[in-house]
Amino acid sequence: MSHVPPRTYGFWTGTFVVAASMVGSGILLGPGYTLQATESPWALLGLWTIGGVMALAGSLVVAELGASLPHAGGDYVFVRQAFGNAWAFVFGWSCLLFTFAGPIALIALLTVQYIAPPDFDAQGPLAYAMATGIILVFTFLHSLGQQESAWVQNLTTLIKLLIFVAFALVGFAFGTGSTSHFSEGLAPAAKGGWSTLALNLTYALYAYSGWNGAAYLAGEMRDPKRNLPRSLLAGSLLVMGLYLLMNAVYIYALPMETIRSTSSADINKVAWLAGEALFGKEVSRVLSIVFGIGMLATTSALLFTGPRIAFMMAKDGLLPR
Repeated sequence: MSHVPPRTYGFWTGTFVVAASMVGSGILLGPGYTLQATESPWALLGLWTIGGVMALAGSLVVAELGASLPHAGGDYVFVRQAFGNAWAFVFGWSCLLFTFAGPIALIALLTVQYIAPPDFDAQGPLAYAMATGIILVFTFLHSLGQQESAWVQNLTTLIKLLIFVAFALVGFAFGTGSTSHFSEGLAPAAKGGWSTLALNLTYALYAYSGWNGAAYLAGEMRDPKRNLPRSLLAGSLLVMGLYLLMNAVYIYALPMETIRSTSSADINKVAWLAGEALFGKEVSRVLSIVFGIGMLATTSALLFTGPRIAFMMAKDGLLPR
């Protein structure tokens, strides 16, 4: 007999899943590359605004699809409905391996690297064992039941959002920065022209990936025709506002001279560079730990949503029951 999970999740769980799926390493790394490549603060803000609008457009599409096909499994269900089981099988496996399994492992390892002390071997056996431990803990927590999963996801996401918002607001209120940095550098057209802008849009799009997270829970959401679209749009808008706030504090903290003089190997640490500029080097270690803790919500969200694809594939007879 096929198992049909009850519709337990509401608006806030869906919204937090979207936010946690999106907010990860992208906002901590990508803006530095864009600032250095374009030498334009306004190009950075413009590109991340465009990325947010594209995420919102995608959310509208998935909201319509999810409301019409309110089943667990998200994109897998849409592909199956449109192209049949053969293509759904290929798509489902590619999602399980490349959209979920790979990123889960990577983000868990990044979490260990952020939290571990500076002299820790970030590529050693202990690091991999700790990353595996993080995955196993969240797998166990999400296996306890729907209510437990909702509590774990909502709590970890709320902590993550508070960490990023606090970093930005405290930076603006008490950090050593300057609003004059917004007028430094080049005009919005940016160094390198349109090709550079197009290339650097990919960093924003990578950071916004995950805007469809709530669709994987459509089969378990109360009143999905109402709650799913609201969760997708609210989560995307929430993350868009957070990203623009974070990028603004990076610009506030770092003059263009610092951006130009930073090596390409170090510019991906823009969050730490901004933290050091705002609060001093002695705070950078604390920031690393705090950002690492924030990454836990992303690992949790991927472990929360990904198994829904395997569940639907098994229900369709494409995996063992």
